Amino acid sequence: RNHVGLGLAMAVCCFSLTGIPLTVGFLGKFYLIKPALAAHQTGLVIWLMINAAISAGYYLRIVGTMFLRPTPADASTEPVTFPAPIALGVGLSVVITLVFGIYFNAISWLTTTANNAAPISSRVVATAQQ
Repeated sequence: RNHVGLGLAMAVCCFSLTGIPLTVGFLGKFYLIKPALAAHQTGLVIWLMINAAISAGYYLRIVGTMFLRPTPADASTEPVTFPAPIALGVGLSVVITLVFGIYFNAISWLTTTANNAAPISSRVVATAQQ
């Protein structure tokens, strides 16, 4: 509670490990599940989803503990300073997790949309040429 920035960084990393959209972890789970579905490996997909639900329960409990539980009465309120390399590393990891997650989610969505639109547009062009 005394270090909101570190708490938010931890929350972003936990959300990524959980596989929440717009994080890199979502892409990791997506690129594991999509080929498994294409190969008709439904047992593997079910197993992946069960494990994702278990991990979500674990990681979201950490985030809930950080932000939702009351502060203990004997907790220290002294500010703690962190060396610059640690602060830089934490900040960069959060930025990279979010930027890559948002960027590659957008690219994946655009690619899927374009691939789905290609057959439709080729039929429209063929019909127009006739």
